[in-house]
Amino acid sequence: DAAPALRIAVDAHWAYRPAQARKLAADLAERDSWFLEAPLAPEDLDGHRRLAEHSSLPLAVGEALRNRYEFAHWLRAGALEIAQPDVARTGITEAMAIAEISGAHHIPVAPHHSVGLGVALAAGLHVSAAVEDLLVFEYQPTSTEVGGRILRTPLTVAPDHFPLPHGPGLGIDVDEEAVRHLTEQD
Repeated sequence: DAAPALRIAVDAHWAYRPAQARKLAADLAERDSWFLEAPLAPEDLDGHRRLAEHSSLPLAVGEALRNRYEFAHWLRAGALEIAQPDVARTGITEAMAIAEISGAHHIPVAPHHSVGLGVALAAGLHVSAAVEDLLVFEYQPTSTEVGGRILRTPLTVAPDHFPLPHGPGLGIDVDEEAVRHLTEQD
């Protein structure tokens, strides 16, 4: 193996129907994948529950959920095995509440980070640093680079971690001129 410590997770982007998702999950489990993210339509709680019951591969769900009450419903149903709140959608306080509820259900948290700008990334990093049962922090290199364009000092990405930004608030300084320039382009 070229990279024996490398773990592969697959984000299905809500693209599959139940039978397809079952096959995908089984095939990924055979290949010792880490987890399957968002396999079914985001509102299909029952489909996710049935898939979780029949799959040995953990299901990661949550980027479309907005609050602790929605997560609690999915957790009680057994429809997710890795909680993925997106702090850009939930806010910091609610993301922490979701992490607490997930922990009470013995479910690890892997905060989702999609296309939010550098402020959302910094908030997600701070939430991740405070989560008791943190599995991993998701990030996308391209969106991280684009999101950093509004920061005076972009966040640093190391090969195996993000250094936590230091300083007041989230530890970042937003370049207001860059924000104005981005909004003028739209």
